[in-house]
Amino acid sequence: MTSIDAAFTERGTGPYTLALKVKVVAVKPAEVYRKDGEEKRVMNFAMSDGITTAKGICYDPAKFCKLQVGNTLVVRNSIRRTEDEVRVLILTSTSKVLMSAPLQVPPQHVQEGERLLNPPPAEIVAIKTALTSPAKKRVSISGKVTQEDEPREVQVQGGMVPIKTITVMDDSSKTQVTLWRDAVQSDVRPGDHVTITDVIVNSYQNVLSLSTTARSKIQMTSIDAAFTERGTGPYTLALKVKVVAVKPAEVYRKDGEEKRVMNFAMSDGITTAKGICYDPAKFCKLQVGNTLVVRNSIRRTEDEVRVLILTSTSKVLMSAPLQVPPQHVQEGERLLNPPPAEIVAIKTALTSPAKKRVSISGKVTQEDEPREVQVQGGMVPIKTSTVMDDSSKTQVTLWRDAVQSDVRPGDHVTITDVIVNSYQNVLSLSTTARSKIQKTEAPLVQSIVTVEAIGVSDGVAECFCNNGEIVNMPAELLQQALEEDGLVMPDIEMATATAPIDLQLVSKGSEVVSVIKL
Repeated sequence: MTSIDAAFTERGTGPYTLALKVKVVAVKPAEVYRKDGEEKRVMNFAMSDGITTAKGICYDPAKFCKLQVGNTLVVRNSIRRTEDEVRVLILTSTSKVLMSAPLQVPPQHVQEGERLLNPPPAEIVAIKTALTSPAKKRVSISGKVTQEDEPREVQVQGGMVPIKTITVMDDSSKTQVTLWRDAVQSDVRPGDHVTITDVIVNSYQNVLSLSTTARSKIQMTSIDAAFTERGTGPYTLALKVKVVAVKPAEVYRKDGEEKRVMNFAMSDGITTAKGICYDPAKFCKLQVGNTLVVRNSIRRTEDEVRVLILTSTSKVLMSAPLQVPPQHVQEGERLLNPPPAEIVAIKTALTSPAKKRVSISGKVTQEDEPREVQVQGGMVPIKTSTVMDDSSKTQVTLWRDAVQSDVRPGDHVTITDVIVNSYQNVLSLSTTARSKIQKTEAPLVQSIVTVEAIGVSDGVAECFCNNGEIVNMPAELLQQALEEDGLVMPDIEMATATAPIDLQLVSKGSEVVSVIKL
């Protein structure tokens, strides 16, 4: 059999008559188009011959059933074409497509096939640059729509098709952009900031302009643009986004009333952002996979995360599907379920910038009684615990649900996502809505003590140290340490009768787990 490389190396414009064995690695659903006033169907697919990949276009619906991912085919009488440096094999009614024995292809050819069918948009360039691009070279532009003409129909080879002309301006220039076919339905209007991908340059009567192509997408102002533009009020420009992740609605209280809020994540196809919706009437539209046009949102940045807030005055409209990169789904999940902040020493936490979340680990040494305080949403419960680590100790104010945490003095805990507070020049820490309190294993701590006297009761040796500290440990553990040192005595209280003894202890919390007599 011949190969894809050989097929495109051989010169000629007619059908390629040699047999080419390929495996279908990606397929797009059949699409409808019009030609000579008739409705027809076309299917795009990608193939591999085991060495390289190519795109395929099939205009014969009778062959669609064979163009299934995983099928191995022998193809004859295909037409070769190169589009945007991509090699394309075209199948028509005169092409031969036969099922064949399975062909093994490299796994990466599946990803390459997907990219052939869903290529990334062309590079965004200045309008001035776009107007000087080579013929048929696709580029993308961003700018502000300054004018919109009425839609109209024009005659082409396939019949009458709708078009509409808009004027787009950026810092370099302005131009007319002719929107063809489905692009006419885009929800853009003068004043909107848009990105139009994969346009090509036209020249008519020595006037240069741009036109959309079959690959073009018209996106409202981007998330990047929304947060670059200065201003604190509602963002009035239309932003087209796809919902990529949603958390269930949560209940909170404000002014003594119970209210609901929903957190979600969105993508504009270029980047992602978090969303917070305070209007329950809009919750039904915030479903994963829905594409929305959003106006009058409020912009905020929290922990370096860009957040768009929807209120009752925001406009949220359903729109035609927007394609977004698969990785934006994972990014959206991370925005809604971010990893806990880095664990730092308490001394470091107390010197953190305001509102910067950090996590701490330490031992709870004190716990106050819960109480209620007045905040904007009404009365909320709080409780103060004191936590200590090797660097320092601090009070930590536990807010709302954190008050219910089952931790007691003596417990070792990790408290995530706390922030620093300053009240009357005293620094402390507070939990946030993202905070979690987890009990942890007490660390093993090694110490050396000098014991002046020992008392034994109920199997516990009470050791009185020269620094005033009293250390309790299992009497059996102490007796074993003395015997290993060669000091055998039935009454371990006599071990210090002649002189103090030095002990090396390993403790886990308040429990001594290892004793060695030095």
